[in-house]
Amino acid sequence: MIKTNINTVLLIFAFSRPTHISKLLKSLFTNSEAFHIPIVIFIDGPRKNEDNLKINQVKEVIQKFKVNSKFMKIICRKQNLGCKENIISGVTEYLKIYESAIILEEDLVVDKYFLKYMLDSLSIYESSKKVFHISGYSFITENASNKAIFSRLMNCWGWATWRDRWEFLNKDVNQIKKSFSKKDILKFNIEGTHDYFRGIIENHSGTLKTWAVFWYATIFKLDGLCLTPTSSLVRNIGNDGSGERYGDPFNKVYFKNIQINDFPKELKEDEDYLLKLIAYFKKKQSLIRIIVKNLIYLLPAKLQKPITKKIIIVRLEVKKFIENL
Repeated sequence: MIKTNINTVLLIFAFSRPTHISKLLKSLFTNSEAFHIPIVIFIDGPRKNEDNLKINQVKEVIQKFKVNSKFMKIICRKQNLGCKENIISGVTEYLKIYESAIILEEDLVVDKYFLKYMLDSLSIYESSKKVFHISGYSFITENASNKAIFSRLMNCWGWATWRDRWEFLNKDVNQIKKSFSKKDILKFNIEGTHDYFRGIIENHSGTLKTWAVFWYATIFKLDGLCLTPTSSLVRNIGNDGSGERYGDPFNKVYFKNIQINDFPKELKEDEDYLLKLIAYFKKKQSLIRIIVKNLIYLLPAKLQKPITKKIIIVRLEVKKFIENL
């Protein structure tokens, strides 16, 4: 029997989507561990006055679920920090108190074995410093099993880490950008099949403010590993236009209700999973290009040119940086 890591906190980050947080908490309390683990929920502050109504509704939803928890704390931000600062500051603050943390955002729902998998993984690899990150979501879900594998790729849809690994987080976009070689970029982009490095360039230029690409880059540069289940334990329900994303034909996750209890002993990337990732991203890349072109074509003519120009500018910026390495 795996010893449960008791010095772990569950952090949930919310903003203004009461329906989503309700679905998340409902799914969370199908996990028996949720009744006993400390839970801290961060609610970001309003961007505009109209947000206050939705934020108050989020608070009301959380209060209804609070009776289920042995320890639940709600932290309401007075000002809007944005997703990046809200998550980085919240995780950093509570990893000074707890040895490890499990992190969820309001637009996710979880399988009934999600917390067991997370707590087991945190215990098993607590002393394995090469393991930086526990992913709850998996891009590859066919032939799902009770296995977990190691991947270079970090996914932030339901994840966990330890204090002594989060301390390495590098937020210096200039330093990160300079540290990547052409070979690094190819590998970081899953052998050139998905442009994750573009996130570094866009954060550097100020056109994007995200946090996850910094954590991925930190893990990557330290040759770290990310544990990933072969049966996804998380589903993203935020691609409905209520948040930052709208639509994703590849995010069709159906929970298999499988306990993950087969954990890798050898600390190395799973080559079979890597090949499946490459095939997945190649397929996604070709389909998304078709979708984007069709969507731009449907827009009014006055909008087509600036959007197309923006896409070209970012691509050229990435290409120029790589050519100058």
